[in-house]
Amino acid sequence: MKKKTVGILGSTGSIGCQTLSLLKNNKKYQIVFLSCNQNTKKLSAQIKIFKPKYIYIINKKSFNKFKAANKFRNLKIYNNLYKLKSVIKNKIDYTVSAFSGNQGFESTFEISEISRNLLIANKEAIILGNKILKKKLKKNKCNLIPIDSEHYSIFKLIEDNKIITKNIHKIFITASGGPFYNKKINLKNITIKNALRHPNWKMGKKISIDSATLANKILEYFEAIILFSFKPDNIVIRLQPSSKIHSIVLMKSGFYYLIAHNNDMKIPISSALNLKLNFKNSDKIIFEKQKLSFHKPSIKQFKLIKIAKKVANLGHSAMIMFSVINERLVYKFLQKEITFDKISSILLHLFNNKKFISLCKTYIKSKKDIYKIVKIAEQYKLD
Repeated sequence: MKKKTVGILGSTGSIGCQTLSLLKNNKKYQIVFLSCNQNTKKLSAQIKIFKPKYIYIINKKSFNKFKAANKFRNLKIYNNLYKLKSVIKNKIDYTVSAFSGNQGFESTFEISEISRNLLIANKEAIILGNKILKKKLKKNKCNLIPIDSEHYSIFKLIEDNKIITKNIHKIFITASGGPFYNKKINLKNITIKNALRHPNWKMGKKISIDSATLANKILEYFEAIILFSFKPDNIVIRLQPSSKIHSIVLMKSGFYYLIAHNNDMKIPISSALNLKLNFKNSDKIIFEKQKLSFHKPSIKQFKLIKIAKKVANLGHSAMIMFSVINERLVYKFLQKEITFDKISSILLHLFNNKKFISLCKTYIKSKKDIYKIVKIAEQYKLD
C-alpha cells in the first residue's frame, strides 16, 4: 500500500507537535518535510524520530547555525520556500499549515502548489489571503480544510451533508471567554503570566493572549465569513465556558445542530488526516457534570466585540489591518511595552478614526495588494 505523504509548516508549535504525535508509529504515513521558525532544538528531536526528506527553517540565523551543526549529515535543509517547492516533485497528500500569526500567509499560499489537501490552523493566513488564497487553491486543485475546532466542525457538517449548506440561517462560533471571564479584574493590571493561563486549552502565546481579549474569536469570525461565504450578520459569537460545544448551526427550519467534542485539537486534526482514533467514554467526558451554558459576550469586558461587524463589513483590507495591528499589539504587551487593556483600546480607537478607516477601504485584487496593506498596517503609528 502506498503511503500517504505529509508536510508540516510549523512542526515545533502546538498544532505541529500534536499532528506528529498522531502520526508516530503509523506506517501508513510518510513525513516529507518538517519546518520551524527558529526552534531547531525541538526540530532536531523530530528529525531523529520521523526522518523527513526535507527541512525548512525560516529564521536565517537559526538556519545557518543548524546547517553548520549538521554539515556531515545527509539532510536537505532549506531557508528558501521556493527552493523547497522546486525539489518536491510529487504532490503532498496532506500539508499542515501551522505557523502562527500573519507570517504564515506566504508559506500557506505557496505550498498549495505542491499539496492535495491543505490543513490550515493559521486563521491569519485565511484572513490575509481571503478570495485570493481560495482562487490560488482552486487553480492548484488543492482542498482547503480548516482545522480550527470551530471551523472544522462546521466544515465537516457541511461536507457530510451537502443539502444543509443552502438551508443554513445562522452559524454560531463559540469561545470559552478566556482566563478572565466572569472575573472582576482591572484589565490594566493584568500580567503576562495570567493572560497566558487559558482555562481549557494549552496553546501558544499569541493565540492565548488573543483568547483573553476575544480577538481570537473575532479573527475566527472573519475566517468563517471567508470560508463559508456568509454575510457578517449571519455569523454570531457566543461564549461557552466549557469549550465542549465548538459551533452551532441554525437551520432555516428552526432546527439547531450542536457540534461537540472534547477540547482536544487531536480530534479535528486526526479527522482531517483520515486517521481513526478511539476515544473511550467520550459521552461521559463531554456531557457528565458539564453545564453547557451559552452567553452573549459582555461589551464591557470584551470591548473588541464593538468593532467586529464593522471591520467585517469594511471588507478584506480592514480584516488584514485588524489582524496585523492586533498581532503587533500582542507582541508589544508580551514585551511589556503596553498594558493588556491597550490592545483593545488602541484597536477601538483606530477603527473609529476616519483617516484610518479610509485606508481600510483599499480594494485588493492580487497578492501584491495584500502585501501593500500588510506594510501599511506594520508601519502605522500606534499611540
